[in-house]
Amino acid sequence: MEETIFEGYLDLKTIESKYQIRVDHLRKICRKGELKSIQVGGSKGPHLVKEEDIENYVAGKRRQHKESILDSIDHIHSFMSQIKGDKKTENIMFDQLEAIGSYIDKHS
Repeated sequence: MEETIFEGYLDLKTIESKYQIRVDHLRKICRKGELKSIQVGGSKGPHLVKEEDIENYVAGKRRQHKESILDSIDHIHSFMSQIKGDKKTENIMFDQLEAIGSYIDKHS
């Protein structure tokens, strides 16, 4: 059950269960300012995060992950141009590219 102390805000335990991000990591990114939060009751109080902010954070991390994968694909293409003609290695690389493509499709 979502705990909403303030309308539109979620506590870190709720975010942990909903988004599978550990509470200790959430506290860290809140302290670092990577995720906007408010603390109720001062510096020892619980962090509360707007649901919109955690959704934006997660979407941003997914974009970064996808960009990293696409960069890896570019490196693979570059490598493949260097091994052109070596059919065995080309087949291995094409299999890897298919696996990466499937992963991207599944996780985007």
